[in-house]
Amino acid sequence: MYTNKVGRLMLATLLAAGMGGAWSAEDPLVECKFIAALTDSDPAGSAVRDKPALEARVVARLNGVSSDIVTVTGFQNGWFRVSEAENDPDPPQKSKTVFKGPGFVAAGLLSREVSVKDKTSGALYEEPSVKSKLTANLQPEGLVHIVACKGAWLKLRGHVAADVVEGWMPADSTCLSTRSTC
Repeated sequence: MYTNKVGRLMLATLLAAGMGGAWSAEDPLVECKFIAALTDSDPAGSAVRDKPALEARVVARLNGVSSDIVTVTGFQNGWFRVSEAENDPDPPQKSKTVFKGPGFVAAGLLSREVSVKDKTSGALYEEPSVKSKLTANLQPEGLVHIVACKGAWLKLRGHVAADVVEGWMPADSTCLSTRSTC
């Protein structure tokens, strides 16, 4: 997603500013659980930090270029808590664990695909509830970036035509295309 120095500087600025005021240092950890692909193409690797903060100590570097897969267990202050990461090699090679957590990865560096399995696939909601206002409909099999999570819901950023849209979708309305067929 942020493949050049300007994009990475923009990410660092957003994180340092609390993503435009959306999160504060006092926000509690929100529990959630899903797996996602790391989509950062920085050749130095994506930093996994010991706390959900840009100035926190780097405990590992993951390589999004080689399709590392992370297990997310929570969200706090614009950061995903990850319990582990593994590489995702081409078959018949087996994956191998490259990080055991906990650690924190910046929001926006993880992705999944919109599923095609049910009639609600692609529906984005204003809040993490199907009773909430529908904000947009994403195309099935489209790549989306995960910007937050809450329970069984993911807050996603994707595209509808030329517009960037954001909203909540049930996690089971997305899939990790490298691990399953959407």
